[in-house]
Amino acid sequence: MTSSTQIQSLEMLLAQSPVPVLISFWAEWAAPCQTIEPMLSQLVQDFAGRMKIIKINVEQKPLLAARYRVQGIPLLLLLDRGQSLLRLPGVPDYTQLKQELERKLPLLPES
Repeated sequence: MTSSTQIQSLEMLLAQSPVPVLISFWAEWAAPCQTIEPMLSQLVQDFAGRMKIIKINVEQKPLLAARYRVQGIPLLLLLDRGQSLLRLPGVPDYTQLKQELERKLPLLPES
């Protein structure tokens, strides 16, 4: 997949997603990125149906990292149809991260 195709594919996913998308920019060699991994797993459970989580390895997809102005990793970026809702560099405290996401994510309609 070419770099421009990667960018187009991500932008299409973001545009078509019915829920906001949390992107985790990371690299395998970065210890802080390993620290954040369990948090992402817990977020998947805590926010099921309210957001998608995807991971982008900045070494494998440098143009995507450049497109979103990633200057350090880990970086969490919450986007809703291309609009940035939240940008968190570094390793956040899980409780604060969860509270911030609760404020930013739309509530699901009651069924």
